[in-house]
This record gives sequence, structure tokens and C-alpha cells, in this order.
Amino acid sequence: MLTNLFVSNYVFVNDRGLEFELGKINVVLGFSSLKETIFIAPCILDGVMSNLIVRYSSQKFFGSFDELVYNGTTSKPTVLYLRFKGFNRPLHESFYSLFFSASPILFDRYSEEFKNIDILELYLEIMGDKVVSLRISINEHITFNITKHETWSWKAEINNKVIMEKTNVFPAVNFNALLLGIRNSIRYFDIRSWLVERYQSMSTDSQSSIVARRLIDLFSDIDSAKRIGEFLKSSCGMNVRLRYIPPSSLGIEYRISNSWKKTNFYDLDLIVLMPALATLLGSNRGDTIILSEPSILAPKIQKALFELAVNLAQNEDKQIILLTNSPVIVQEFISNAGNLKKISKLWLVYHGEKGAQAKQLEFDENGIYMRDLKERFYQFWTKNIVEEFSAD
Repeated sequence: MLTNLFVSNYVFVNDRGLEFELGKINVVLGFSSLKETIFIAPCILDGVMSNLIVRYSSQKFFGSFDELVYNGTTSKPTVLYLRFKGFNRPLHESFYSLFFSASPILFDRYSEEFKNIDILELYLEIMGDKVVSLRISINEHITFNITKHETWSWKAEINNKVIMEKTNVFPAVNFNALLLGIRNSIRYFDIRSWLVERYQSMSTDSQSSIVARRLIDLFSDIDSAKRIGEFLKSSCGMNVRLRYIPPSSLGIEYRISNSWKKTNFYDLDLIVLMPALATLLGSNRGDTIILSEPSILAPKIQKALFELAVNLAQNEDKQIILLTNSPVIVQEFISNAGNLKKISKLWLVYHGEKGAQAKQLEFDENGIYMRDLKERFYQFWTKNIVEEFSAD
């Protein structure tokens, strides 16, 4: 679970930065482009190569470094900080091998902590196309740190005791595999983009192949297939199945009456709902799931999707982050405040005088306590919706 996200000198965020303390269930309000840009920041990890060169062009979300930094401020680093609680997944073997070669005895003593990571912190500073500082902390007392000024220097510590330290030598760690392993605990799905790109079939030759594989796995598992069937039956009143379309595509068929029908572009809800379900149900315990703009779905399905997300957070130890201004979901969120308050966070992200701003909002069954931020809500809601949700 991602407990903290911090970014600075990054697109809309100035060098003072923004930090989010997150719960198991989170609703983030504000301009879509602003929210998505901030919460997609962990995707930077996808482009970090083994030599700590950053290839922004490898992600459709990023362009050049000049486009990534805040107002072209290249004299200051772009900072990304992620803190996970209950990480519980292995890191790349080259990382463990480094610690083992440094001190086999200490590594053996802490081997269980390396295998069962509870708290993991990752800190990155990026200048130009290079990572100039990287720190990974495991369970708050095992630390790997690498920096570059004129030359590379790095060290490994256990309980503040340096077990290995070198200068002007690059550590033998597969950084892209290491960081991608951390990044993979965050599952991101943009419902609107999926619809806009019109993925009516999920070709294994496209970037949607990952979701296609998750769907295959889900439909292959009896329990998962049953859960999908029950969800679609209750929320949409239909049955679905996957069908192979030669030579390499995967299509979705649905049945309302007695005959199976192929989906087409006008079956909007089903087209975007299936990969959303694959992301939610195909994730692992402890994963963070970021769903962007579920408001494009029908109100009935939005309610059902929120109910499913709450169930996964409460019963399967998954974290849900909903980037949406949907009045339907906000109403469901507030209505359940009594049951969800201890594990939920509500955030407002907005443009301030000096870049992006973020504010955690208080809420209860009566609504949202907007206070002096009420004007900000008029940027994405009509006056009657603002008044309906305001508890002030």
C-alpha cells in the first residue's frame, strides 16, 4: 500500500513539492489533467535504465526533461518519493546479491526481512536524463544509497552501520528491473483513455496485451470468473465470455437473452468495464490500484464499481485511489463515511498562485467541509452540486 507520495519540480508542481498521505480508499477531486499528471509520476520508474539514465520517451505520458520539470527549472532536481506499507514482494535478485556479497553474515541475519518487506521507501532525484540520487530503505534500518556529483559514490548500511562503500564505481545492480518491481505494485488504469483509444479487442501486439492476459487469467480461474459473472449480472444484468479471434486477438462477447453478441464501440460501458475489472481483480494483495475517471460509466455501474473497490480494500488488503469528480461516487463515498472514515482520505488538487496545490478535506455523512476552498469546487462542479455536498 502506497502511504506517501511526494513530487517536486515536476510539471505543475514547484520545487516545494506536494505530498499525499494516503489511506486504503482515496478519492481525489480536481482538474483531470492535474490529478492524473501527479499520480502518474511513479511511471517515471518505468523509464529508468540500468545505468540510471532516464528515458522519458519510453512512456507516452512524458516528453523531454524540459517538458517534465516545473516551468523549465532545470537547475533544481525533480524529486520523487514513495513510501509503502505492507510491501511484501521480492525485489530484484541483483539487489540482494549486492548485500550478500558485502556481508554474508548480516545478510543471513536479516534474510527474512529482505524476503518479507513491510516498509519500503524509495527516493529519487533526477537532473536532465540522469538519476543523481537514489535511496532505498527497507523496514527503516536497511539502506542502499547511490549519488552522483562529479563521480559515482554508493554505500549499503544495516542499522546505520556501513557494510560496503565505494567511490567512482557503479554498483552491480539491475536498476530497471529493481525499480520496475517496485512500480509494478501500483496498477494504473485510465478508463477514459481506454475508451478514447477504442480498444474493442485486446490485441496481444498492443499495449493492452497486459490487460488481456489478466482477463485470460481471471476467466481461467473458477473463483475469479464467478466473481466477474456475479458483478456483471448484478450491475449490468448480463453474462460475458472471452472469445479468441484468430490470429492473435481476444474479444469479449455478452449475452442478455439467449444469444451471444459481439461487443462494438457503442457498448461503451462494457468496453471500459472489463479491463477495469481486470485491473481490480487481477491485482495482488497489498497492491495500489489507481482508477482514473470512472465517471464515464453509467451511474448504476459507477455505484457497483465503487462497492467492489470498497470490498477489495476492506477484505483483500488492496488500496484504491479514485481520480474522479463523479457526483455519483462522491455521494457513495460520503454516504459510507461512517464505515469508511478510518481507512479513507478525500483530497482536493487545484491550481494555486505558485503551481499545483493539494489539500486533504474533512468529510462525514453530512458532506464535505469545504471552508475557504469552496470557490475551487466551482471549477469542476455546478453550484447546486457544490451546495448539495457542502457540510459548511
